[in-house]
Amino acid sequence: MTITAAVILLASAVVLVVAAALPQLYPIWMRREVDTLGLVRERLGVWLFDSRLFLASAIGTAVGAGLLFGGVDGPGAPLADTSLLLLGIGTALWCVNITFRVSTTAAAARDFTDTPPWYPYLVRLSVAVWHTAAIFLGLTLIGIGLLIVLFGVLPAWSGWTTLAIAAVHFGMLIVTRDAPPLLFYSMPAVWGIAALLA
Repeated sequence: MTITAAVILLASAVVLVVAAALPQLYPIWMRREVDTLGLVRERLGVWLFDSRLFLASAIGTAVGAGLLFGGVDGPGAPLADTSLLLLGIGTALWCVNITFRVSTTAAAARDFTDTPPWYPYLVRLSVAVWHTAAIFLGLTLIGIGLLIVLFGVLPAWSGWTTLAIAAVHFGMLIVTRDAPPLLFYSMPAVWGIAALLA
Protein backbone atom coordinates (compact mmCIF):
# COMPACT_ATOMS: atom_id res chain seq x y z
CA MET A 1 0.00 0.00 0.00
CA THR A 2 2.85 2.38 0.84
CA ILE A 3 4.47 1.94 -2.57
CA THR A 4 1.14 2.51 -4.32
CA ALA A 5 0.54 5.66 -2.27
CA ALA A 6 4.06 6.89 -3.00
CA VAL A 7 3.67 6.35 -6.75
CA ILE A 8 0.31 8.15 -6.78
CA LEU A 9 1.73 11.06 -4.77
CA LEU A 10 4.79 11.36 -7.01
CA ALA A 11 2.65 11.19 -10.15
CA SER A 12 0.34 13.88 -8.74
CA ALA A 13 3.31 16.15 -8.11
CA VAL A 14 4.65 15.62 -11.64
CA VAL A 15 1.23 16.40 -13.12
CA LEU A 16 1.11 19.59 -11.05
CA VAL A 17 4.54 20.70 -12.23
CA VAL A 18 3.48 20.16 -15.84
CA ALA A 19 0.28 22.17 -15.22
CA ALA A 20 2.15 25.01 -13.53
CA ALA A 21 4.88 25.09 -16.17
CA LEU A 22 2.73 25.88 -19.20
CA PRO A 23 4.06 29.30 -20.22
CA GLN A 24 1.07 30.04 -22.45
CA LEU A 25 -0.99 30.66 -19.31
CA TYR A 26 1.39 32.95 -17.43
CA PRO A 27 -0.20 36.14 -18.86
CA ILE A 28 -3.60 34.95 -17.60
CA TRP A 29 -2.38 34.07 -14.11
CA MET A 30 -0.50 37.34 -13.71
CA ARG A 31 -3.67 39.31 -14.43
CA ARG A 32 -5.71 37.45 -11.79
CA GLU A 33 -8.46 36.17 -14.16
CA VAL A 34 -10.76 39.24 -14.11
CA ASP A 35 -9.85 40.84 -17.45
CA THR A 36 -8.47 37.75 -19.12
CA LEU A 37 -11.32 36.32 -21.16
CA GLY A 38 -9.72 37.43 -24.42
CA LEU A 39 -6.47 35.73 -23.42
CA VAL A 40 -8.33 32.59 -22.35
CA ARG A 41 -10.16 32.55 -25.70
CA GLU A 42 -6.84 32.68 -27.56
CA ARG A 43 -5.52 29.79 -25.44
CA LEU A 44 -8.74 27.92 -24.69
CA GLY A 45 -7.41 24.45 -25.49
CA VAL A 46 -4.38 24.93 -23.26
CA TRP A 47 -6.61 26.46 -20.55
CA LEU A 48 -8.89 23.42 -20.51
CA PHE A 49 -5.98 20.95 -20.64
CA ASP A 50 -4.22 22.76 -17.80
CA SER A 51 -7.34 22.84 -15.64
CA ARG A 52 -7.76 19.10 -16.09
CA LEU A 53 -4.14 18.55 -15.06
CA PHE A 54 -4.74 20.57 -11.88
CA LEU A 55 -7.86 18.50 -11.23
CA ALA A 56 -5.96 15.22 -11.71
CA SER A 57 -3.21 16.43 -9.38
CA ALA A 58 -5.72 17.42 -6.68
CA ILE A 59 -7.57 14.11 -6.82
CA GLY A 60 -4.34 12.11 -6.97
CA THR A 61 -2.98 13.95 -3.95
CA ALA A 62 -6.13 13.23 -1.94
CA VAL A 63 -6.11 9.55 -2.90
CA GLY A 64 -2.38 9.13 -2.29
CA ALA A 65 -2.46 10.92 1.04
CA GLY A 66 -5.51 8.90 2.06
CA LEU A 67 -3.67 5.67 1.28
CA LEU A 68 -0.49 6.80 3.02
CA PHE A 69 -1.89 8.44 6.15
CA GLY A 70 -5.32 6.79 6.41
CA GLY A 71 -3.90 3.65 7.95
CA VAL A 72 -2.24 5.42 10.87
CA ASP A 73 -3.39 3.91 14.15
CA GLY A 74 -2.50 4.44 17.77
CA PRO A 75 -2.03 7.90 19.26
CA GLY A 76 -1.45 9.54 15.87
CA ALA A 77 -4.76 8.35 14.40
CA PRO A 78 -6.88 11.37 15.45
CA LEU A 79 -4.36 13.80 13.93
CA ALA A 80 -4.14 11.72 10.74
CA ASP A 81 -7.93 11.56 10.44
CA THR A 82 -8.31 15.30 11.08
CA SER A 83 -5.61 16.11 8.52
CA LEU A 84 -7.30 13.93 5.92
CA LEU A 85 -10.67 15.54 6.66
CA LEU A 86 -9.10 18.98 6.14
CA LEU A 87 -7.51 17.71 2.92
CA GLY A 88 -10.88 16.43 1.71
CA ILE A 89 -12.57 19.77 2.34
CA GLY A 90 -9.71 21.75 0.78
CA THR A 91 -9.60 19.45 -2.24
CA ALA A 92 -13.36 19.71 -2.76
CA LEU A 93 -13.17 23.51 -2.69
CA TRP A 94 -10.17 23.56 -5.05
CA CYS A 95 -12.14 21.29 -7.41
CA VAL A 96 -15.04 23.79 -7.32
CA ASN A 97 -12.59 26.53 -8.36
CA ILE A 98 -11.23 24.34 -11.16
CA THR A 99 -14.78 23.52 -12.29
CA PHE A 100 -15.48 27.25 -12.53
CA ARG A 101 -12.43 27.59 -14.81
CA VAL A 102 -13.54 24.71 -17.05
CA SER A 103 -17.20 25.71 -17.21
CA THR A 104 -17.97 29.38 -16.62
CA THR A 105 -14.64 30.89 -17.69
CA ALA A 106 -14.41 28.64 -20.75
CA ALA A 107 -18.02 29.40 -21.79
CA ALA A 108 -17.56 33.15 -21.33
CA ALA A 109 -14.28 33.02 -23.26
CA ARG A 110 -15.83 31.12 -26.18
CA ASP A 111 -18.46 33.84 -26.61
CA PHE A 112 -16.09 36.69 -25.74
CA THR A 113 -16.59 40.09 -27.28
CA ASP A 114 -16.51 42.02 -24.03
CA THR A 115 -16.36 40.90 -20.39
CA PRO A 116 -19.95 40.20 -19.29
CA PRO A 117 -20.98 42.43 -16.37
CA TRP A 118 -21.72 39.40 -14.16
CA TYR A 119 -18.38 37.68 -14.77
CA PRO A 120 -16.14 39.68 -12.37
CA TYR A 121 -18.51 38.87 -9.49
CA LEU A 122 -18.29 35.15 -10.20
CA VAL A 123 -14.50 35.42 -10.49
CA ARG A 124 -14.39 37.00 -7.04
CA LEU A 125 -16.55 34.18 -5.71
CA SER A 126 -14.26 31.60 -7.33
CA VAL A 127 -11.20 33.32 -5.86
CA ALA A 128 -12.86 33.32 -2.43
CA VAL A 129 -13.49 29.59 -2.82
CA TRP A 130 -9.80 29.09 -3.63
CA HIS A 131 -8.72 31.21 -0.63
CA THR A 132 -10.95 29.10 1.62
CA ALA A 133 -9.47 25.96 0.08
CA ALA A 134 -5.97 27.36 0.68
CA ILE A 135 -6.75 27.77 4.38
CA PHE A 136 -7.92 24.16 4.67
CA LEU A 137 -4.94 22.91 2.65
CA GLY A 138 -2.53 24.93 4.80
CA LEU A 139 -4.07 23.42 7.93
CA THR A 140 -3.62 20.02 6.28
CA LEU A 141 0.10 20.76 5.90
CA ILE A 142 0.37 21.64 9.57
CA GLY A 143 -1.51 18.49 10.59
CA ILE A 144 0.50 16.14 8.39
CA GLY A 145 3.76 17.86 9.33
CA LEU A 146 3.00 17.39 13.01
CA LEU A 147 1.85 13.82 12.39
CA ILE A 148 5.19 13.01 10.78
CA VAL A 149 7.35 14.83 13.34
CA LEU A 150 5.51 13.70 16.47
CA PHE A 151 4.56 10.15 15.51
CA GLY A 152 7.29 9.12 13.06
CA VAL A 153 4.90 8.13 10.28
CA LEU A 154 7.59 9.11 7.74
CA PRO A 155 11.20 10.29 8.16
CA ALA A 156 11.38 13.47 10.28
CA TRP A 157 12.91 15.58 7.48
CA SER A 158 9.67 15.24 5.50
CA GLY A 159 7.64 16.49 8.47
CA TRP A 160 9.89 19.50 8.96
CA THR A 161 9.74 20.23 5.22
CA THR A 162 5.94 20.02 5.35
CA LEU A 163 5.81 22.45 8.30
CA ALA A 164 8.19 24.85 6.52
CA ILE A 165 6.02 24.82 3.40
CA ALA A 166 2.97 25.40 5.64
CA ALA A 167 4.66 28.50 7.05
CA VAL A 168 5.47 29.80 3.56
CA HIS A 169 1.94 28.94 2.40
CA PHE A 170 0.27 30.91 5.20
CA GLY A 171 2.84 33.70 4.95
CA MET A 172 2.02 34.18 1.27
CA LEU A 173 -1.69 33.96 1.97
CA ILE A 174 -1.40 36.70 4.60
CA VAL A 175 1.02 38.99 2.76
CA THR A 176 -0.15 38.64 -0.85
CA ARG A 177 -3.71 37.43 -0.19
CA ASP A 178 -2.99 34.42 -2.36
CA ALA A 179 -1.17 31.11 -2.09
CA PRO A 180 -0.36 29.39 -5.37
CA PRO A 181 -1.54 25.78 -5.52
CA LEU A 182 2.04 24.85 -6.41
CA LEU A 183 3.06 25.27 -2.77
CA PHE A 184 0.61 22.74 -1.39
CA TYR A 185 0.58 20.36 -4.32
CA SER A 186 4.38 20.08 -4.44
CA MET A 187 4.29 18.36 -1.04
CA PRO A 188 3.09 14.99 -2.42
CA ALA A 189 6.54 14.61 -3.98
CA VAL A 190 8.13 15.00 -0.54
CA TRP A 191 5.71 12.52 1.05
CA GLY A 192 6.12 10.07 -1.82
CA ILE A 193 9.92 10.17 -1.68
CA ALA A 194 9.89 9.88 2.11
CA ALA A 195 7.54 6.88 1.91
CA LEU A 196 9.82 5.14 -0.57
CA LEU A 197 12.89 5.83 1.59
CA ALA A 198 11.25 4.79 4.88
